[in-house]
Amino acid sequence: MSGAVEVRGVSVVYGGTTVLDDVSLSVDRGSWMGVLGPNGAGKSTLLRVIAGERPTAGAVAVVGDDIGALTARRRAHRVAYLPQSPTYPRGMTVFDYVLLGRTSHMGRLAAESSGDIEFVWEAIRALDLEILIARDVATLSGGETQRLALARAIAQRAPVLVLDEATASLDVARQHQVLELIDQLRTERELAVVSAVHDLTAAGQFCDRVALLDGGRLRSIGTPSEVLTEDLLADVYEPGIRVLTIDGETVVVSMREKEKST
Repeated sequence: MSGAVEVRGVSVVYGGTTVLDDVSLSVDRGSWMGVLGPNGAGKSTLLRVIAGERPTAGAVAVVGDDIGALTARRRAHRVAYLPQSPTYPRGMTVFDYVLLGRTSHMGRLAAESSGDIEFVWEAIRALDLEILIARDVATLSGGETQRLALARAIAQRAPVLVLDEATASLDVARQHQVLELIDQLRTERELAVVSAVHDLTAAGQFCDRVALLDGGRLRSIGTPSEVLTEDLLADVYEPGIRVLTIDGETVVVSMREKEKST
């Protein structure tokens, strides 16, 4: 296993139902793998497995180590994981919440260093959260909490960034801003990014490679141009999907089916 993330023959079974079935993929440092698929395809389960949840079968290595054999502290040194629904403790300020991303790097007395504080401020500025630093996290809007959770993950400074729908609560302008930031960070820090992506156009524009799941199985993996084809997407999603190229960018749209005249 040579990539920053290596998934080999992973299967997950919950209550007799197979949620992931023999999935394999590899993600290098500096690369962005988008995980695509309709609801229930297994995207979130795959991300949780990469972040440390034990699969029923198969193996996952992150930066050369079996992720399941690592302690929680050592996992946090390798993987920053942003789940679909993070928890936000009432009474905690925005600054202290982002500081939680540095917990695994602190000493036994849990005292933050000047370097920890620097990384926290860097993440806060990157996500435009400066004016909110003293706010109780429980008082933030959905879009603000989404940016807050990403700031915490960025402050963690792990070589692998695992994101489950990181832009789900953001408006269109913020979505693009956040995706550009992730793209910039993965280039500057040579991060391996693995993210569930609902917006197929965004996947085509920002990911180097995409993995398309359907019913827990890997239907296709490759570059966006190889995977985002009308025939394949129509088979997995719906027949009305069209794939267009506008100004050199891949754009995926769902066309409304016109009622047939009687």
